[in-house]
Amino acid sequence: MNLDDLLLSLKQIDPDNVGMLTGVIAIAISIISLRRVNKIESQNLRMARGNSINSIEILLGEANSLGEKANNSRTNYLAAAGRFNSGTRIKWEEFYKESQKSIKIIFAQFEKVKVKKPTSKYLEKDILDLDMIEKKINKIITDYKESIAEDNQSRDKLFQIHQKIGNSL
Repeated sequence: MNLDDLLLSLKQIDPDNVGMLTGVIAIAISIISLRRVNKIESQNLRMARGNSINSIEILLGEANSLGEKANNSRTNYLAAAGRFNSGTRIKWEEFYKESQKSIKIIFAQFEKVKVKKPTSKYLEKDILDLDMIEKKINKIITDYKESIAEDNQSRDKLFQIHQKIGNSL
């Protein structure tokens, strides 16, 4: 159909039916616009999901390295303070084992969401699941960082005590 045929067909439309034709055209344009908006929204959700996955992969690596660092820090401090065989060490080991178990569980949850094909129907749920996983990892990272900071403060106090003892001799 060329432009001349289209103009000829429009001239043959009864003026009383123009409103109906306008309504049908408006509905068609609305449907096309809605599809475009949904496609753009779906693309944005896919990008957000991808960003969350990348962020969580980085956080999992950080959690593992901080866990090792925190465990070494706590073990070294307790040995230096003469409390290596104390209840404090036992509590720490329980905390460390529990946090490592949590990381493994979180990793399994993450892999389950990560390998799932991102369908537009479940993208928002996936993003919420990934957000929850990210919060859990951040909590563990915060706990490790606080432990390392606490060990550093305790180590500094221990060093000051040893300096006072050394200066008094």
